[in-house]
Amino acid sequence: MGNKFTFICLLLSLIFIGHVSANEVFNARIYVKGDRDTIVFYYDSEKTIQGDDVILSHTYKTPEGEVFARETLILHEGEFSVHETSFPILDEYSKQVRDEEGMTTSFKSNNKEKSKAIKVPENLIFGPTQQDFITENLESLKEGEKLTFSLPVPQFLTTVKFTLKKIENKTLDKPGMITLQMKSNNPFLWFIAKPIHFLINEENSLIQEIHGPTILKIKVNEKWEFFDSEIYFKYL
Repeated sequence: MGNKFTFICLLLSLIFIGHVSANEVFNARIYVKGDRDTIVFYYDSEKTIQGDDVILSHTYKTPEGEVFARETLILHEGEFSVHETSFPILDEYSKQVRDEEGMTTSFKSNNKEKSKAIKVPENLIFGPTQQDFITENLESLKEGEKLTFSLPVPQFLTTVKFTLKKIENKTLDKPGMITLQMKSNNPFLWFIAKPIHFLINEENSLIQEIHGPTILKIKVNEKWEFFDSEIYFKYL
């Protein structure tokens, strides 16, 4: 059961921090919370166009250049077609493929794979489309509306609802930005996945900072451990 908990935390955190708009390309630097002296990971995005398909890739690398995680989303004529996440160091992979009936979600670990056909829920988003979701709903968020959407949880071959809302946070709030908090509606997932906080530029709706847990690990006493992060973005 512990391995299931671990991958859920990894995947949800990846989706949480993988937020770039389909129209924005960025690079970012990731630090341990409270320590801006040392970069622990580099995080960047890439956008390519192939005919009617837009391919969005997010990659997370160590300072030595090793890939820790990668997320790829294919949009066909603007709609989700294929979504994949990979954690090569952990040997864990997931995939969602859309079809006429809904979508097939699958999970593979240690050469064992499982899959299931499920429905596509309303407001299903992935890392590379979350910024678009925020941009489209920014005015409602500013007015205090709480938004609900779904994210895939391939380990359990399902999707789970989450909420996003504007909050006041004396530690994070900055002039010209609004602070958003995202967390699960599911008490079980709330127990294992902490809230994530986003600082958004009020003028252009782009996320400038993210504060909270991350998929990435750092070595502590020769062991890989999760950490709370601070992520700062630069749009290209």
